Amino acid sequence: MKKIAVWSSAIITIIMPRSKSIELTRLGFVREVCMGDFSLAICKIRMVAKLPSERKEYYFSCKSGPMQKITTMLLITSLGLLSACILPNDKKEAKQAGGSKTRDSIRVETAKHPNGKLKSEVPYAGKQKHGLAKTYDKEGNIMLELPYVWGKREGQSKRYYEGGKQVFQTTEYKDDLIHGMQVKYRENGDLMSESRFEKNFDCVGVKEYYTDKTLKKEYSKLIVTPVDRLQSQGVYTLMLSMSEKVRRVKYYTGKLTPSGCLHEDLYSVLLDEQNKTGKLTYNIPPGAFLMEELTIIAAVETIHGNTYVVQRTHNLAIQN
Repeated sequence: MKKIAVWSSAIITIIMPRSKSIELTRLGFVREVCMGDFSLAICKIRMVAKLPSERKEYYFSCKSGPMQKITTMLLITSLGLLSACILPNDKKEAKQAGGSKTRDSIRVETAKHPNGKLKSEVPYAGKQKHGLAKTYDKEGNIMLELPYVWGKREGQSKRYYEGGKQVFQTTEYKDDLIHGMQVKYRENGDLMSESRFEKNFDCVGVKEYYTDKTLKKEYSKLIVTPVDRLQSQGVYTLMLSMSEKVRRVKYYTGKLTPSGCLHEDLYSVLLDEQNKTGKLTYNIPPGAFLMEELTIIAAVETIHGNTYVVQRTHNLAIQN
């Protein structure tokens, strides 16, 4: 009597690291189990669920032909050994890398100063930075701690004063961008400033503190001065300046984000670097009329290196 091919199926949960190369290696092993060394026949593989704790659930379906014997239990037993088959090799390769040491599946690359002191420690998972990277000065004191998750800055970094005992600045990162609070401290540990960022852009609401711990309340104001040369030149100009002398300033037109932050779609205003002034020019031909509510923004660098964001509206009503 002619034998009929039968499909045997199973759903297997396997612990897998997030490294794609390791995952492909494991699946290659599954193919060998079904088609190669064990001669179990044809095997189809399909991921059906990604579970917590770096687990993935795969659906395996294998078919036995007339001259082959297959049991689901053998397949399950073989697949259950995948972690043991792959992970030791990964650790061995990591240990063989020069200038590095291995903690579980993480490889830590180190560098040293000419005097032999530790300069940096950077953890890697595969080719991507993954973990807390550290930088040290020539005396071996901590200077910077910067967290990475799969190649991107993620979490809170810490920058230290000379000597490595007191934190100077903490910065929050999300998806490799400064996103959240950036806080600065004085050498005695007192709070110096608090700034908010959104996707690398400064936001309104910077807070700076004097040495007596009181909050600074007054900042330079944005001034808009109209210059009317319509009759002589057909030109109307808005001159932008700050009420007090500032270190650096940039002017924009447009609106802040709903949360009060700068963004890439704002229009930069022509800036006179020496005088720290901006200029908006409108060419109005005879008989023309322009009416517009204009939002003007100034991003001013403070003495502590923060950015103070201020905006105001100006109603244009120009007729030549």
